[in-house]
Amino acid sequence: MSLSRHTRWFGLFMTSALIFIWGIGLTHAIWGGLNPGYVRHAADHPYPVRAVFITCCIITVEFVLLFSILRPFSLSSPRRLWVALGIFAPLWIADFMLISGWSDQAGYCYSNGFFLFVVDAFLVIAIMISFVIFRRPPEIRTNDAV
Repeated sequence: MSLSRHTRWFGLFMTSALIFIWGIGLTHAIWGGLNPGYVRHAADHPYPVRAVFITCCIITVEFVLLFSILRPFSLSSPRRLWVALGIFAPLWIADFMLISGWSDQAGYCYSNGFFLFVVDAFLVIAIMISFVIFRRPPEIRTNDAV
C-alpha cells in the first residue's frame, strides 16, 4: 500500500467514525429526554421536545465544527487532529464543569458532555493511529510498490 492508499483508508475511517459518533450523540440526547431527572412525579412530566431539540442542535453544530476542522478526506498530517483536540478538550472540560457535572438533571443535559467525551477519546485514538500511518520512515513500509 502506498501512502496515498493509507491516507484514503484513514480518511474513510475518520469520516465514517465521525458520522457514527454524531449518531451516538443524537441518540443519547433523544433517549435522555425520557429521563426527567430528580422530580417527585416523573410520570406527570411530558417529553421535553424543545430542550432535546436544542441539545441535538448543539451536538450538530459541534459535529460540523469538528468536521470542518478535520476535513477527513484530505487529511495528510496529524496537525488537524491536534488542533481539534486543542479545541474540543477544553470544550469538554468546560461543559463538564458548568453543565454535565451536576447531578439529578434530566438525561439530555448530559448528552453534550457525553458527545464531547467520545469525540475527545476518538481524537486521541486517531492521533495514535496517525503516528503509525504518517510518521513511519519509508524504509519500514514493506507493502509499497517498488
